[in-house]
Amino acid sequence: MGLFGNFGKKKKLALPSYRETNHKYNCVAVEVEETEESLSHIDEDFATLVKADIDNIIAEKFIPWLKCEEFADRDDKLVFEGLRVCSVTYYYYSPSGEGGFFGRFEFDFVSSSDYTEDMLECVAMEVYIQNGEVVRVSGFEV
Repeated sequence: MGLFGNFGKKKKLALPSYRETNHKYNCVAVEVEETEESLSHIDEDFATLVKADIDNIIAEKFIPWLKCEEFADRDDKLVFEGLRVCSVTYYYYSPSGEGGFFGRFEFDFVSSSDYTEDMLECVAMEVYIQNGEVVRVSGFEV
């Protein structure tokens, strides 16, 4: 086959499969990865998320990250109102693959107002749940 015989042949990556659940945030259905682990933990982890108050998590943990120094003078309430959730996904996993499992929710947001349109195109908030508690909240640009 020679040195160049394998070029052009790509391995197909198996992308995870997701399906809608009955859980919703702002009328957006939460999609869960179709694995036994994710399916068996979604209800409990979503209940933890609701108990912690999703809006409060966004306001107290995510908006300060989103505003950073560049937009520090922006009004938190107007920033919150300018976020529109467009998808929510969940999966249950272990970073090491050997223990220390987490439920991970990802909320994807787009701007829905003139007030926030210069702050973001699309951003995501990750909320990690472990043993019935929110243990970490982070954000990233999509």
